[in-house]
Amino acid sequence: MASQAMVKGHTRRDFLSSVTTVGALTGTAGAASAGYRISTLPLDLRNLGIASSVLERLSRSAPVDWEYCWDGVLSTVPQLSLLFGNKIGGLQELSAEAGFVSTPDDGIAAGVTETGRLSTLLFPSTGFTHQLPYYPHDATAQNLGAKPHAGSFGGLSVDGTTAWLWESSVDHGIDYEAGTGMLELRYDVPPAALSMGSGSDDADGRVAVTETLSVVPRTETIAREFTIRNETGVPLDGRFHYQTQANVTDNQQNFVVWESSPNRLVAADGLYWIDRDGPYELLVYADAPVDHSGVARTSPGATPAESTDDAAGLLPSVLDSDRRAVEGRYLSGVLGFDLEVPPGGSRDLTVFLTGGSDPSRLSADLVGSRERRLARGRRYWSNRVDGLAFGGLPARYREAATRAAVTVSTLADPESGSISASGNLQPSYYPTWPRDGAFASVALARTGLPGPARRYLATFLPAVQEADGSFRQCYDSRGADAGVLTIENDQQPIYAWAVREVYDETGDETFVESAWPAVRDALDYTVDAVAANGLLVATPDIQEGPTAAHQSLWTNAMAYEGLLSGATLATVADADPTPYRRAAETVGQALHDRFFERDEFITDAGFWGPQRDLKGFNGAAVWPSRWAAAFGEVGTITGALRREFRENGTAWVPGELFVVGALARAGDTDTADALLAEILTQTAPSGYLAEETTEDGEHVLGSPLGWSSSMLLLALDERFR
Repeated sequence: MASQAMVKGHTRRDFLSSVTTVGALTGTAGAASAGYRISTLPLDLRNLGIASSVLERLSRSAPVDWEYCWDGVLSTVPQLSLLFGNKIGGLQELSAEAGFVSTPDDGIAAGVTETGRLSTLLFPSTGFTHQLPYYPHDATAQNLGAKPHAGSFGGLSVDGTTAWLWESSVDHGIDYEAGTGMLELRYDVPPAALSMGSGSDDADGRVAVTETLSVVPRTETIAREFTIRNETGVPLDGRFHYQTQANVTDNQQNFVVWESSPNRLVAADGLYWIDRDGPYELLVYADAPVDHSGVARTSPGATPAESTDDAAGLLPSVLDSDRRAVEGRYLSGVLGFDLEVPPGGSRDLTVFLTGGSDPSRLSADLVGSRERRLARGRRYWSNRVDGLAFGGLPARYREAATRAAVTVSTLADPESGSISASGNLQPSYYPTWPRDGAFASVALARTGLPGPARRYLATFLPAVQEADGSFRQCYDSRGADAGVLTIENDQQPIYAWAVREVYDETGDETFVESAWPAVRDALDYTVDAVAANGLLVATPDIQEGPTAAHQSLWTNAMAYEGLLSGATLATVADADPTPYRRAAETVGQALHDRFFERDEFITDAGFWGPQRDLKGFNGAAVWPSRWAAAFGEVGTITGALRREFRENGTAWVPGELFVVGALARAGDTDTADALLAEILTQTAPSGYLAEETTEDGEHVLGSPLGWSSSMLLLALDERFR
């Protein structure tokens, strides 16, 4: 279990208990003709517990959790029974979020789909989640996510006919308000969807609903500011409904099956969820009188089609409920508001969501004034965006850079200091990975936002560091271990590199003094992890999974850089830099001898011997690592990456941005610019970068992925600084 206190003094690890040498088929140079021979791979065996770790996490879930995720489980559990199965199910491939809102001064955050479903809810910090079950019912991808249709969303009802704003009959649009972290959504509802003026020429036109979605700064409150405009020739006389299905829980969420808590839901002038087993509560209310409210214990249908047939995808429909309180898991509630809008008229209505151990409503002056709320948000973001440091960045990149800086800053939690990898529940990327957070910290410092970087590197990570100086795979914002892997040997030297980069940017010696004990222990861990062949002991790294345990170009190039950075920091801290310089030289030389002294360089040495699996992130050996320059391999690596881009295009976004930085450092600005242009065509509908874009243009995995935005900022800085 992770330590919650700063590690004091030197710690050394005994590898004899956790590291062994295993036989592996290893090809020699010219192996196609010479055959294969048995060689050895120094391997950290602690990660082989991944299968038992995942199964233990799954065992915590209640039967209803499995009911909600059964189709995802059926595709996943068989893979978990195989040690060498690296994919953690179809659930991990869903990325519902098209937009994400929070502020650097609030812990609450939310992700929203392109059709306006609030599908991810994070509170009391960006690195801890509660559930808004959501399932897309995609006929070509039945295993993507949990069912039923749910989340938190609005709708219009006229004479018993309800049109939910997410329905396919509604035209949708989404974008960020320029220079802010506030989303703008559009819903054009055809009158026919509401049976308005059926058969009458006056029914031409539309009901135009617009929304500004944001977190009201420093209030821990999400505001959904709806405006309903009647652009038809007939009166709009009905109700606006706002529905939410949620489970408030103190539990971490699994990668495959959620872990719910028993809740109590009460409806009155708002909806109020209470976790019966924990400290958290969720409150949904509005700035208008509630005309109708109801709650229900809902469940998915027996089939996807059955769930879809119901208007909200919920059985039974909560719209038909007049209950005021209910207990259970995955509880649904609805608020109804009288809606009378004449032709050409409009009506404003705002719905608020807030949560925590003791959630409270906004002050009366903020509840009562939309103008004041929006002005507060715009002023807040203007103050931050105006202070961003973009130096000589060309105008054509400033909008993308601003969106990236806003995105990364909203993933930083002001209280705990954690920096979430992504604002996602599906996949479960809401925790913080030390590797991702390190790059985010450097990007924020470079952009003129060093505060979150200092908190993360000098406060949060030292508090969760293991006694041996290592970090676990990932942590939630409370500092609890949230991963299934025990150790990834790239994270420790990357931490040292990030501290040195932030120090170079800020010149803050007090920051180095605070971080140094943890940096020192991470460096000592890294020195002790150098195996007899001069490379770091094989573990998963940027490539996560039990069969990804390898000695890689990525890990060892970053270890070289991290050890050199550590030597610099040791000098600042009045410590001896010699062990770290010596270890850097050992790792650097071994990497060159074993990976590059052959006909064609390799990228990995693992279970199946030497491999050349060239990916964009291998550009890290050129940038930000100084390894390739020190050992004369800049041209070798960038030449291979250049050919890969020209032949196969882009793939994983952070990796391709490592290529941009590497090419820029090598002086090939033309190819770097071409690759940048290609990457910037792949933004999500609201303008930020996700983790990956499929050939069909679908954004998958983390969305927004903080690392994608961090790498964009760093690559632009390398290209134009």
